[in-house]
Amino acid sequence: MISGGGPVRAPGGINSTRTAVGVSSLSDALAFYRDVLGFTQVRSSASGVSAAVVEVAPGQHLELIEGSTSRPDSLAVNVEDAQRWKDHFGSIGVSAEAEGPTLVIYDPDGLRIVLE
Repeated sequence: MISGGGPVRAPGGINSTRTAVGVSSLSDALAFYRDVLGFTQVRSSASGVSAAVVEVAPGQHLELIEGSTSRPDSLAVNVEDAQRWKDHFGSIGVSAEAEGPTLVIYDPDGLRIVLE
């Protein structure tokens, strides 16, 4: 609310989101996010910073930054078929914990990733 007036609507038009995730090893993180989760690398670092951006889904990105301590508590990813993901993880030797209808896995630095 703006002082003296009613609610004001934001103009919209947001096309994408990006979440920064600090990692200890960019190469290990990229291997995990690309090879295990199938995310696409869309950009590499430009100015001497060891970082890369991966696309989770159209317009949704993670920026993996080596040496940064900026990390969310967890990531949630909506998937079409959790059972297919569970089978995928089992076939490549990745441990996935079932928590009700969701699956939980951890990235190489211990970031909790929930697939729901």
